[in-house]
Order: sequence, then C-alpha cells, then structure tokens
Amino acid sequence: MLLILLIFNEIYFLSCTKDSLLILHSPQDTIVGIENAAEIYAAARHPKSFISLNGADHLLTNKKDSEYVGNTIATWADRYL
Repeated sequence: MLLILLIFNEIYFLSCTKDSLLILHSPQDTIVGIENAAEIYAAARHPKSFISLNGADHLLTNKKDSEYVGNTIATWADRYL
C-alpha cells in the first residue's frame, strides 16, 4: 500500500509542477523498465525531454555512456538555469 501511495504522489507531483524534467532511459535497462519512464514522461508537464540511451546499462558502467550522459545533462540544463 505504501509503494502505491508513493507512486501516486510522484505522478501527482509531476502533473502539478512546472519545473523542467529530463528523463534518460536505456531500452536495455534490466533494473527499470521503459514503462516506468513512459509513465513519468506522460505525467510530467512541459518543459520535458526524453533521451533514449540505446545500449547503456542502468549504472552507466561504460565510460563512453557516462561521459555522453554527463555532457547531455550539462547541455540540457544550461537552457533552464
């Protein structure tokens, strides 16, 4: 019951906030499913962005993946700071 309540509160918060949101997700992620990212994206208001990290694992253990994500976040955030 608590987990359902937490998920509801997160989705409710996302539907109310006007803060910018960046979602990054890999289709190969075996920890968090794409349906979770899709639910978050659908609930959030604009401005929002979704970036697919094809081939990356959940912890970004590949150096090229982690560098790409770091650079992408920095560039994306620059627009909203």
